[in-house]
Amino acid sequence: MGHHIQGIISKSDNINAFARYYSLKKRISLSQGFSLLMLSEDDLDSFIFSANYDLYDINGLSDKLVEILSHYSLQAPIAYIATDYFGGTGSQAAIAFANGNIILPPQCAEIGVINQALKLIGVISNNIIDEFDTLNLGQYRHMDED
Repeated sequence: MGHHIQGIISKSDNINAFARYYSLKKRISLSQGFSLLMLSEDDLDSFIFSANYDLYDINGLSDKLVEILSHYSLQAPIAYIATDYFGGTGSQAAIAFANGNIILPPQCAEIGVINQALKLIGVISNNIIDEFDTLNLGQYRHMDED
C-alpha cells in the first residue's frame, strides 16, 4: 500500500488562518493541538509565481511557498511535509520554520526527516512511538482529489 501526501502541519489556529486566507478546505485535526492541511497538486500550483518550482528538490515546494510558510511561522512553528512510498520503498521530505526562519533546511530521505521536522515544531513523542505516529499521520495515506 502506498503513502503519498503533501501538506502543512502547525498548531490548529495557524492552519485555520492559512486555510481561510488561501481558501483551502482539507484540514485535519491531529493530537496535541496540531492540524494537517493537505495540499493537492492544484493547491500547490496556486503557490507558484515564478520558475523556481521544486527549487528545494521537494515536490511542490516553491520559493513563494517557502516565503509564505516563513511568514506563518511568526505565529507558530510550521512544517511542510511530503511522502511518496509504494510497496515499502520511496522517500519523504520536510522543511520546518519558526519565528520567520528555516529551522530544518529542506531534506529528503527514506526515513526520519518528517520526524525531525515534527519534533522541531513541538510534537512530543514517547519512547514507544515516533512523532509521525504520535500524530497518527499513517492513516492519511493519499490525497483525495475533489
